[in-house]
Amino acid sequence: MTTSRRTFLATLAASAATSAFARDWTGKVPQRYPDPDVIALEPAFSKYIQGNSPIRRLHTGMLWAEGPAWNGSGDYLVWSDIPNNAQMRYLPEDGHVSVMRNNSGNSNGNTFDWQGRQISCEHANRRVVRYELNGKMTVLASEFEGKPLNAPNDVVVHPDGGVWFTDPGYGSMGDYEGNKGELQLKEAVYRIDPGGKIEKVTEAEAKPNGLCFSPDYKKLYIVDTGAAKNIRVYDVSDGVKLSEGKELAVMNEDASVGMLAECQRSELLHQELYSQGRNEARSTSRRLLNATSMPSDELQQKFAEIRDLEQKIEEWTFKRKGFLTSRTKGQGGSDGIRCDVDGNVWATAGWIGDGYDGVHVFSPEGQRIGFIKLPETASNLCFGGRKRNRLFITASQSLYSLYVNTSGAHFC
Repeated sequence: MTTSRRTFLATLAASAATSAFARDWTGKVPQRYPDPDVIALEPAFSKYIQGNSPIRRLHTGMLWAEGPAWNGSGDYLVWSDIPNNAQMRYLPEDGHVSVMRNNSGNSNGNTFDWQGRQISCEHANRRVVRYELNGKMTVLASEFEGKPLNAPNDVVVHPDGGVWFTDPGYGSMGDYEGNKGELQLKEAVYRIDPGGKIEKVTEAEAKPNGLCFSPDYKKLYIVDTGAAKNIRVYDVSDGVKLSEGKELAVMNEDASVGMLAECQRSELLHQELYSQGRNEARSTSRRLLNATSMPSDELQQKFAEIRDLEQKIEEWTFKRKGFLTSRTKGQGGSDGIRCDVDGNVWATAGWIGDGYDGVHVFSPEGQRIGFIKLPETASNLCFGGRKRNRLFITASQSLYSLYVNTSGAHFC
């Protein structure tokens, strides 16, 4: 084994030993770069990792944090603390956190429209509201076909002025996050047109929860937190109608086992690649040593390329193994989702534990390519900051952030 390889393996071992201990979230203990809790499950995710950016806990102490949304004109983040009936605000210039709005109607999901007006889903009042720039509030939706909505959950906007929201009814199932009451409507996804008319666009999901548009607004992704525990994707026709949806990814217990098996297969593949690469390196080395006509600088370059190949293969194997050993089993699921500019779906996940809770990243084809590990069940997320390259994540009692090497597809 060469000195460089010994050094590399020693570095990996030290990183593994460090990650074995509980992470310090106070910010007092520096975090090693690249952050070991930002994991590329496939090489395609590597380009999105900002190597010198750590996962940061910005605030904690909520009861159930949800609905982060970035206000580009005001340069701040808003999110909900549902049981505390409050909306919170984070200012990035100094890290100040404050209660922005009391008596929020136990609001859940939030977003901002094209005029910079905040739109919120209220559990307690079973409605979707818009906060006008003059301080007044407009009720956008509170009933459908003469019956009260269940408890609107998450909301996004379309360039045509339409407002799309999910209505699974969680806020009406008890008094903790709203007001307990009977659900009079089938759980569904709705669209409010610019004139105020409300239309049901799908009721295929048992419990429609998070939703987001693709970068070109031609696809809509919906999380089902019912028994299916999956993410579905629909084609959007004329900006108003959905085609028959299909499953993009599964997040339930079976998927967790499948995810484990997938990683195990990938680990074996990379071990095989490593073995092949090492044998190829030895064979190539012998050929190069016999190639006396090759200039010495070119020969050294070839050896360097071989060493880099070995290190990359070993690094991928190590990361996958670390991900595997931290996995636990259980009934998990996704909640909030957002797309980046490349069409990848960033999905919060939780209710299983260490090695699953956090953010799972899927390619447009549905392949799980990346994982951001968090110590709490993650509920929702959004891209923010002036370049939309800062990921904000609400997770149980806390708010987290991470700079990534991509941008959100949309402005909040």
